[in-house]
Amino acid sequence: MKKFSHVIEAPQGLHARTAGKIAAAAMDYKSSVLVGFRGKKAQARDLIGLMGLYAEEGDCLEVEISGEDEAEACGKMKAVMEENL
Repeated sequence: MKKFSHVIEAPQGLHARTAGKIAAAAMDYKSSVLVGFRGKKAQARDLIGLMGLYAEEGDCLEVEISGEDEAEACGKMKAVMEENL
């Protein structure tokens, strides 16, 4: 299992467009990608679930990735979040 944290720097927080980019990136991998915030977790592939975390600028997301391609998925998810959040 791989884990990392990401603090949201985007003023608009985790909104639909950003959640869509995260979901699209997660679909490229077989591994499970969970995004957590304030005790809630959402599958990264679930656009509505991601938006339901209601994460805003300054909030810290906890990401857990597990599966056969977790190392590659972890690198991609970090990059997508750094570019968009």
